[in-house]
Amino acid sequence: MKSQPDFHQLINLSDKINFYCPIIIITFGTIGCFCSFITFTSRKLRKTSCSLYFIGEALFDLVTLDFGTVTRFLYDNYGYDVQIQSEFFCKLRMYIANASPAIATCFIVLAAMDRFMSTSSKPVYRSFAT
Repeated sequence: MKSQPDFHQLINLSDKINFYCPIIIITFGTIGCFCSFITFTSRKLRKTSCSLYFIGEALFDLVTLDFGTVTRFLYDNYGYDVQIQSEFFCKLRMYIANASPAIATCFIVLAAMDRFMSTSSKPVYRSFAT
């Protein structure tokens, strides 16, 4: 009677998790980014300055998700390393994988600052809001 799982079963479970989780993350993340983009480009929200920040954030999240995660998924599961094909692509992927999430975070901070300034009781702060 074994109470602990077999080592090979754990390896198999780990392989399945590493294969299926990125597919789910890429699928739902891409759908979520497109939904955000559609929502914030609607006629009603397009006029607010804050929606421009959220459109930029959704765009950079989509770039991060699809560019960084897809190439990593291809390498981890199929052994296809796109970075070996070109030194330029390797450097570009590393730059985009690191800069894109930082830029998306900056857009969220800018949206928060814009909302703070536009709702402030001080007229000086409200004048800075776009």
